[in-house]
Amino acid sequence: MAGTGERVVVVGAGITGSSIAYHLAERGADVVVLDQGLPASGATGSSFGWVGRPVSSRLPSAPLRYLAIDDWHRIAQALPDFPISWQGSLVWGHEDPDEMGLVNTVDDTSELEPSLRVAARDVQYREQDGSIEPVAATELLLEEAAKLGADVRLGQVVVGLIEDEGVVRGVKTASEVISASVVVLACGLGSVALCRGVGFDLPVDASPTVLVRLDAPAGLVQHVLMSPDVEVRQLPNGQLLAPVEYSGERSRGDLTETATEAERRINTMLDSNDEVRARSAEIGWRPMPADGEPIIGPVPGTPGLYVAVMHSAITLAASVGRLVTAELLDGLMARELEHSRPARFRTR
Repeated sequence: MAGTGERVVVVGAGITGSSIAYHLAERGADVVVLDQGLPASGATGSSFGWVGRPVSSRLPSAPLRYLAIDDWHRIAQALPDFPISWQGSLVWGHEDPDEMGLVNTVDDTSELEPSLRVAARDVQYREQDGSIEPVAATELLLEEAAKLGADVRLGQVVVGLIEDEGVVRGVKTASEVISASVVVLACGLGSVALCRGVGFDLPVDASPTVLVRLDAPAGLVQHVLMSPDVEVRQLPNGQLLAPVEYSGERSRGDLTETATEAERRINTMLDSNDEVRARSAEIGWRPMPADGEPIIGPVPGTPGLYVAVMHSAITLAASVGRLVTAELLDGLMARELEHSRPARFRTR
């Protein structure tokens, strides 16, 4: 682990890496952030942005996920311009029981969501849920980290890890070697190849989804809506954002068809005067661990290497940043991360 005076290299400037860098810099650590592109240019930029707690304790990561809302409130209080909204969500047909008392079941949604053409019944109203604007949030966290002393280097491709007698001592970019006491891999799918280079098989695959943006009348959608036909939320700029299950799209024409179908479903669900119009669609490639649970912690058998890869990072990033910082700087191993350790997978 690193002390506050030792260097930590964070590979990845998505929401996870940016949160870790911000929390480390806030504690006075010497932090270098590296990314081959712009902030949030990977999976983060293609995220829906929903933030919420689990309603079931059956997930191994439930203790971690339960922290999410409180930690995002903490960051929003520290950073008044942080782009997060607490509009709540409406969820249709959710099978998990509300074991934690976090939701209300409503029999009529007409008052909560007056634009619905047919008021839905037996819907979970999760009043505490919210949504983040992923790119703006990531950029702000990095800006604040830089103000606190973090060295943010974009356009830097990390080609490998530097090892000395089995201990990771830094990273190698296309142009230089950067030494570190600890290297944190928070670069999603890019973490797989870097781990493989030191003999650890990180079981993370690409999970595609299609993100559709649509123009819409202002104030059309009040909450995050998760219906059987479509999920949608309205952005601060008035556009709608709708994630759609990937169905093998291979061309712009395929994506246009997917966007048009999302447009049809939303206009059918909402009293929009058919004014919702598809604007764009893109495929996002999410890093999905083999068992669906976050992979966070020291890489077994490789001192000096720490990994933080998960879905959904938007929900978890604030809590992960805080807990990872405490682990790296104080040696306080978080109980909430005990089921997320890389050691649960086969090691070299």
